Amino acid sequence: FSFMAEADFKFGFIGTSTESKDFTPDLWEVTEAFRRSKGLEPEWFTGKWNGFSFYSNLEVGRVDYWQQPVIKEYLNLIDGAGGIFKVRWPESSIHFLAAMLFLHSQEMVQLVFIPYWHQNMVILPQPWVESPHKNPDGTKATAQSARQREEQQEKYTQKEL
Repeated sequence: FSFMAEADFKFGFIGTSTESKDFTPDLWEVTEAFRRSKGLEPEWFTGKWNGFSFYSNLEVGRVDYWQQPVIKEYLNLIDGAGGIFKVRWPESSIHFLAAMLFLHSQEMVQLVFIPYWHQNMVILPQPWVESPHKNPDGTKATAQSARQREEQQEKYTQKEL
């Protein structure tokens, strides 16, 4: 994943999903209170979170991103709130919300060049937005903002088997 270092991507993910509200009670409220207390203004996310998350079975992240003091503070707050243990707050949602708070859209990349199959989800490589960066296989990398991903979520190549 040297292309991620060269392009300064801090987080890569394979796909997205929407998490059930049964598993995320109060997660948005805890996150939103933290955001307001720190005066954070996310670059690419506005409104109220609807459970949209990264599909966490394949994520690649830079260690220095997760070790930033403000991110550690957020993760400690999430841990201390108890939702992980009481209602199974999923790491996919926590990762998405952390990315929403702390990453710019150009620091994330969807790993569309990696074929992926898990249970009933199939993601096949496809072109998205052209980027000057190259994937390891020589094809152009894709850097797509979260807003663009959300708008095109229905067009993803994910098929129920």
